[in-house]
Amino acid sequence: MTGPTTICEVNVPLPVNLTYFTAAAQKDQSVLIQWGSASEQNVQGYLPETSTDAIHWGSLYTAPSQSASGNSSSDLKYSYIAQNVPAGIHYYRLFEMTKNSVKIL
Repeated sequence: MTGPTTICEVNVPLPVNLTYFTAAAQKDQSVLIQWGSASEQNVQGYLPETSTDAIHWGSLYTAPSQSASGNSSSDLKYSYIAQNVPAGIHYYRLFEMTKNSVKIL
């Protein structure tokens, strides 16, 4: 390696234990996006995003936490259907929004 390098390890628990995240094309030009969590801590909601180049991203929807308090130790399942998705390659990612309005990828 050349130049300054920083390596660090942070042992901070994440507020969500995500169990799966999938995006599946449907026959009607829609995409079914599904995800689940085994636990949530201080979660306000989720923000699925899409991109055609994995550089420029756009928000699809804001899904509020299914737990009224934002805290859960139960399996929770979420889904969203993106409509009228044009043909081509599409990338999807999921952000979690904490109750403190911090956006976490």
